[in-house]
Amino acid sequence: MTTDLIAPLTFAEAMTADRGPTFDGIKIGRPATGALIDAGHSTLSDFPSDLDV
Repeated sequence: MTTDLIAPLTFAEAMTADRGPTFDGIKIGRPATGALIDAGHSTLSDFPSDLDV
């Protein structure tokens, strides 16, 4: 069995990659989406449960 690994982006690639205007299905804009991904979030469940929304 083989596993295809996806190499992580380099810093330069991450800073120029277009991540789109949505984060986990919510349209928040490209800068905000990039900032959340850069901070290590990939879904809404990554946020604290007591976060006011």
